Amino acid sequence: MNKKFFGATLIAALAITASWNYQQNENKIEMSNLALANVEALANEEGWGPIVEKTCYTAFSGYDSNIYLTCSQYSTDESVKYPCGAATSQKPAWGITLVGKCYQYI
Repeated sequence: MNKKFFGATLIAALAITASWNYQQNENKIEMSNLALANVEALANEEGWGPIVEKTCYTAFSGYDSNIYLTCSQYSTDESVKYPCGAATSQKPAWGITLVGKCYQYI
């Protein structure tokens, strides 16, 4: 009887260990929306996909609830299009900001 009890205990321990090991090896990867957006941006290589022209600004003051794009570089030449810079909730400064055009891939 002692051997049967030991055998049953050993089988139960092996089953528990196998079950625990299986649970530990499951791949449960949850990515944030920001991480998913970064992966998508990296997947879209520059030069691929359509672009859209946006308005960008060079000087800011104060804040509001709108989102504005900064100009990564600025040129008075309308034929030159630079990539858009960072988005900000600062509003363009009245009278001193330069309004330009930039592009974003969509």
